[in-house]
Amino acid sequence: MINLSIQRALIICAHPDDETLGMGASWFKLQQQGVELGLVWFTDGAGARGDSSEADRKIAANKAKNYLAPSYFKWFDFPDNEMDTVSQLTVNKMIETAIDEFNPDSVFTHWSGDLNIDHKIVSTSVDVACRPLPNSPLKSVFQFEVLSSSEWSSECFKPNCYIDVQGFEQHKLNALKLYASELKDFPHPRSEQSVIAKMQIRGSECGVKSAESFVVKRVLI
Repeated sequence: MINLSIQRALIICAHPDDETLGMGASWFKLQQQGVELGLVWFTDGAGARGDSSEADRKIAANKAKNYLAPSYFKWFDFPDNEMDTVSQLTVNKMIETAIDEFNPDSVFTHWSGDLNIDHKIVSTSVDVACRPLPNSPLKSVFQFEVLSSSEWSSECFKPNCYIDVQGFEQHKLNALKLYASELKDFPHPRSEQSVIAKMQIRGSECGVKSAESFVVKRVLI
């Protein structure tokens, strides 16, 4: 059994809502355990969508951010679903700056196989920014799945790490509801029923009632 102590975790996302879809219940569990959580968003998530205005999306994102209450926060203004038009080096440097400022021992980000191009780019840049260097405080890097991106990929998300989130499911739903346009009607993968079902399925894979799952990119004990 691996006993991994997380004290400062930085969650790096392409869009507002990714952190909640990917690890919303884990966020509140870690927070309750006293872990300091930092959050980075790269876009407003509105440019490629027709379901709400940019202003509405920003208002909703700020409400969710306040509910999540990160101890460190950065929100960059990159083009939504067009991060492939930005230099990868620019994205790398933004992440490196956030890591230098927050000084995390753990980083959580997108799975590299996600269908969404912004997720892929952020994931690749996290790999670069989190490369193992001597005397670095960064000990672990995790990738999470995002409903309506990870499962629609031609690749298969194969978790090798789980967080038991029993008792924290409603916190995840509460945060998602603050992103006014994010919860959809069943059977959409971002419906309330599907979100709960996904946590139950992941829980069944590791012997608990409810869990969120991750791919471990690197861990140093």
